[in-house]
Amino acid sequence: MKEKIPFDLFGTPEELCFDIGDTATLEKMLRMPIQQIWATQYAGYDFVFAALPLCLKKLNPHLYRDKVRKYMTEDYGRTIDDIAIPLIHAIGISGALGKEGVDRAMEKYYPELFKPTEDVEVKNE
Repeated sequence: MKEKIPFDLFGTPEELCFDIGDTATLEKMLRMPIQQIWATQYAGYDFVFAALPLCLKKLNPHLYRDKVRKYMTEDYGRTIDDIAIPLIHAIGISGALGKEGVDRAMEKYYPELFKPTEDVEVKNE
């Protein structure tokens, strides 16, 4: 089951969700490994414009530029981090960083959505 996180910065409730293919595409686009993006919390405009269409697949990628511009200019105090950080969290819960990475990201950033998984011990018989 894919983990999803809520995202409603553009006025309509949506969910962010990356799959493994999306993370590979993002790595190619940014020429940066997912582990590096996660570790550095890399959050520039190029990241946002590359990541949004991958994890919000509903709209034409060109429409995101207008949504980001509108979000950034509607109110004081808004930053690109408001958009980028949830996208980085979506990478953490995508599975690209392993099961432990998913659990740690969900527990830390979305505790209300976190459902701990139990370790299953495999016995050799």
